[in-house]
Amino acid sequence: MSATPLAQKASDFLALHAGPGFVLPNAWDAGSARILQHVGFPAVATTSAGIALPRGRRRLRVRAGRRRGGHHPAAGPGRPRPPQHRRRAGQPHRRTHAHLLGVVRVSLAGSIARAALTVVERAGRELLESGTLGFLDGAVSYADVQRRFA
Repeated sequence: MSATPLAQKASDFLALHAGPGFVLPNAWDAGSARILQHVGFPAVATTSAGIALPRGRRRLRVRAGRRRGGHHPAAGPGRPRPPQHRRRAGQPHRRTHAHLLGVVRVSLAGSIARAALTVVERAGRELLESGTLGFLDGAVSYADVQRRFA
């Protein structure tokens, strides 16, 4: 007898924790989840900040169940990390899960949503200040977005 699709997905997700470590990106809506899935992430999470910030809100509570027992070490924005992994002033955000020894899962929390909102702000400033469309350089075409959502 085979597992139900949901049970298989849960099993696959737990198996990621048994590996060398993985990055768990956080989507804020169906479109961002689809894009992250298209890029190749084996799992995508959500974050209250990623949902609240694009709606102009500072906070939003998202309730989630937690399995009793089995704790897996994780790191991410807003979570305490060992001192050797703390970001120093002026140090760029370049660390990945490979640099966080002993961490199984790295959650990006609202980081991708904040980056997306930064692009919106830069595009708005460019349009307002110079009237140019340079922010579109390198942007995914509308047709490519439609293909990814097909």
